[in-house]
Amino acid sequence: MIPEMCFACSKDNKRPFAVNSSVDKEGLSQILTCENCKVTVHASCYGVSDVPRNKKNWTCTRCTRNQLSAECCLCCLRGGALKPTTNGKWCHVVCALALPEVKFVNIHKREPINVDTITVERARLKCMFCQPLQNSDKSYGACIQCSNGRCTSSFHVTCAYAAGVMFETSDWPYPVYITCNKHNTKEKVARDRELTELKVGDKAYVKHKNTRYYLCNIVKVEGQTYYSVDFEDGSFSDDLYPEDLDNYDVSDGPPPVGAKVWVKWTDGDLYGATFRGTKDHCMYTIEMADGTEKPHKRDELWLQTEELPKQVKSRLSTATERRFNLFYDDEIEHEIAEHGRRVKPKISYSKLLGDK
Repeated sequence: MIPEMCFACSKDNKRPFAVNSSVDKEGLSQILTCENCKVTVHASCYGVSDVPRNKKNWTCTRCTRNQLSAECCLCCLRGGALKPTTNGKWCHVVCALALPEVKFVNIHKREPINVDTITVERARLKCMFCQPLQNSDKSYGACIQCSNGRCTSSFHVTCAYAAGVMFETSDWPYPVYITCNKHNTKEKVARDRELTELKVGDKAYVKHKNTRYYLCNIVKVEGQTYYSVDFEDGSFSDDLYPEDLDNYDVSDGPPPVGAKVWVKWTDGDLYGATFRGTKDHCMYTIEMADGTEKPHKRDELWLQTEELPKQVKSRLSTATERRFNLFYDDEIEHEIAEHGRRVKPKISYSKLLGDK
């Protein structure tokens, strides 16, 4: 289910107060299927606040208005979860979510959708998937782009989804973070790797904040317990540290499942949530050549004996005294900016994408 924050975020409302009356106290929403076209939606995602007693009689907005030939003005496909726009057209809810210029006028009803602020530059983008199949150079609808650094890959939302492009929910400026197939190799490599246990004294490559990989020493191996919570805005996180809870003394153990908690987030604010449980991971503290230490998960470390993927091998570096001095200077900061470093989002979407 899509977090409420993604519907409420826009260029003129970057930190909205998101409340969804269609979500119950467990953070769930009823599933509705249109009696006519059989499109299936969450009540919360489609903006249905009053679910009919007999759900079999429910019809989507398009069928209610008898607009069976309606197509999305952003991707040009018919069918799906469509909502009317302010200029008399129709738009997929998911297409509206992914384009930062587009917003829901009535956030709770998810309609009408304002598409009038789409920029000329975006309107000129061409879909890398369907454009080669067209007989014209004209661009149709409006395309999104990969959120990774300066990647120029562009595509319609529905074309991208069909092609396996990854979509994740995040915070502004990327309420929906998009990773094209070219930049999604990290997830595939992570699924295919056989991760062996490491011990103190082993050496491994690790990614530094300057985006390069350096050889480091494993100096400590210990278990780490993470907490999982469902936030009140419909999002969730499954990698919180116990000390992130503000209203519980966790020295005696975690709070009971279902307990109301306050979470201290990376932006300094407190967020209300419901505690869902714990998860144990083995954490490896590494020491860099300059003496700095930092804990890492196993999948973030690469042994010298492992077959290194291309994106790791191409960025291997050897620490020198000069590089130590460069770790925080303008040259490295510029390099980091070019590679599109990403601030930790409040919303973890790995479960919804099928964490493998």
